Order: sequence, then C-alpha cells, then structure tokens
Amino acid sequence: MYKDENEIFHHGIIGQKWYVRRYQNPDGTLTEAGKKRAAKLKGEYKQLTGKKLKNKAGKNDAHKEKNVHEMTDAELTYKINRIQKERTYESLMSTKTIKKEPVIKRAIKKTFNEVVTPSLISAGRTQLTNWLNTKGNEYMDSIKVKSKSQKLKEEAQNLENEWKIMNNRKKIEDARKGIYAKK
Repeated sequence: MYKDENEIFHHGIIGQKWYVRRYQNPDGTLTEAGKKRAAKLKGEYKQLTGKKLKNKAGKNDAHKEKNVHEMTDAELTYKINRIQKERTYESLMSTKTIKKEPVIKRAIKKTFNEVVTPSLISAGRTQLTNWLNTKGNEYMDSIKVKSKSQKLKEEAQNLENEWKIMNNRKKIEDARKGIYAKK
C-alpha cells in the first residue's frame, strides 16, 4: 500500500474524543458498554485458558474488617495486642530518632531570640514613635486654631497694606496728572 514500509500511520478511532472513555466513567465505574465488554472478555478468557477469571472484589472481602461484635475473643485479643505493640514501637522510635542540635546552632538561636529580636523590635518601635510624632506635629501645626487677637492683628496688617497700596496708587496718579498737566 505504501512505498516506505518503515513508516507507521495512526488515524485514531472515528468519533474518538480526548479524555472521553467509552467503557469507564470519570469516577471509575463501568458504563453500560464497559459492562458488556467486561462480560465478553470474561467469557473469552475462560474459552482460551479453561480457567475462570478471578474476581478482585472477592479478595477484598476476605480482608474486610469485622465489627467488634462479630470478632471472636481470640481475634479481639490479637487486635488489641497488635495496636498496643504498634504504639509502643512508635513511641520508642520517636524518642530514638530525635537528634540534638549542635551547640553552635543552639547558641546562635538563643542569641537571636534573646538579644537580636528584642533589639530590632525596640529600634522599630522607637523609629515608628518618632515618625508618628513628627507627622502628628506637622498635622497639628497645619490645623492650629488662631486666637482672636492674632486674627485681628493679621486683619489690621492686611488693611494697613491695602491702605499703603491705595496711597501709592494715588500718588502715582497725581504724579501722572501733574506730568500731563505741565505738558
């Protein structure tokens, strides 16, 4: 059919979609088509090998835990002893695996926790307090309420300045009139 026999071609299955399974639901259960296929495969396996296909669910049933009321005294005693032994083993292994920190590492950690950290906190607190005081003073200066006497004094100075400006303008006008009158 093709000239080069070293090439492999794959065209997929008609109607096949990415991540869509024909025989299995997303939760792992079989679809109707999957159930039919599984039944067919079981029959074919028996025909080819002459043996019955083992059911994995049957295996799990044997290891299924019994309720406390369903256990015999021997099973219950075995279970209790097993749990106690596991707890004892875990407690022994946990104390055995604890490693002590090297002396230098402990000294550095202690110095950092007892000296460096409190110093940094104190320095930061001082810097923050100073900054807040500065900003608070600037704000208070900007909204400072002036007394009535200060307001009257400023108003008098403004009126005096306006009076001087008006006098200067009048003098200038008189001077201009005098210059023009002489011509």
